[in-house]
Amino acid sequence: MSDKDNATRVFLSDREVFSDAFNGALFNGRQVVRPQDLSELDPDEILLPEDPAGVVGVVGRRRDILRRFTLMSGGGSTFAILGIEGQANLDYSMPVRAMVYDALALARQVRQIHDANHRERKAGLGDLFTSGLLPGDRLAPVFTLVAFLSPGPWTAPRSLKELLMDVPGELGGLVQDYRLNLLCPYEMGDDDIRRFRSDLAPLLFTLKHSDDHERLLDGVRSEPMFRSVRRSTLPVIRRLTGYDFEFEDKKEVQDMAAGTLTLSQYVFNKGLQEGKAEGKAEGLAEGIAKGEAKGLAEGVVRVLVSLKKSPDEICEQLAMICKMSPEQARQTLASLTNRN
Repeated sequence: MSDKDNATRVFLSDREVFSDAFNGALFNGRQVVRPQDLSELDPDEILLPEDPAGVVGVVGRRRDILRRFTLMSGGGSTFAILGIEGQANLDYSMPVRAMVYDALALARQVRQIHDANHRERKAGLGDLFTSGLLPGDRLAPVFTLVAFLSPGPWTAPRSLKELLMDVPGELGGLVQDYRLNLLCPYEMGDDDIRRFRSDLAPLLFTLKHSDDHERLLDGVRSEPMFRSVRRSTLPVIRRLTGYDFEFEDKKEVQDMAAGTLTLSQYVFNKGLQEGKAEGKAEGLAEGIAKGEAKGLAEGVVRVLVSLKKSPDEICEQLAMICKMSPEQARQTLASLTNRN
């Protein structure tokens, strides 16, 4: 598991964030899933199928987070199984993966009911008990949410049918589909993000506007979602977006507008992109290396000037990102400024 995927899994495991993800993504912010109605389930789901030769094999799938959701209805209670798959990268097999996870969660219920019925010695029902289930036994439905915590769009398939070859004629009409429940900040408007009530909201906003530095800073200053963010969320934002907010105090809940936003990752990404383009224009191997270094410095300056940074701030970033001495940074800035 990559560092980003691990950070995503740990963040989404929090019950408040977990319930908020479902409420914001599937119920338009209505508080259908409450943290207090969730209980832990083991994400290790094991199915033991038997092939025609009688050989038992093991199919193991571990999903990121799994919860049992208890729902009160009509004076009684029922429950469903909710799972979240956190993705920092595209996965073109996701419809199949999610469908397999759901099927294994159902199969595990069949196994559990089967074992319970045998323990209660209900096996004397003959053919009715071949599967281990009785006529009145029911399974809890399973719902999976794919949380794509990345700045870009989800361009991978969203349904099983998108992965299947076209089947012509009447047979094609019989093909069953499986569609993803997808959370993707790139596809959300700011009003959609405001429906979330946990620290998921500032993370989604930062991902959404990670390529628009000025809009992000404006949101950090003006959006209520940034007024109280848990300190433990800040490393997740840094890992998934590259933006690092630093605070002088060590309070557990922070107003992000009071923090200092480090621009290094943003500037480096933008500058490197421009630097590579400039370097490739040189054509030769040596020219590429020199051109990338030259282009990176020029890209850094260009980005910081567009952000209205002072000469001292630009030189500081140049020295850090391009590994220059302070004097080299000043000379580079003067050279690029005079040329322009």
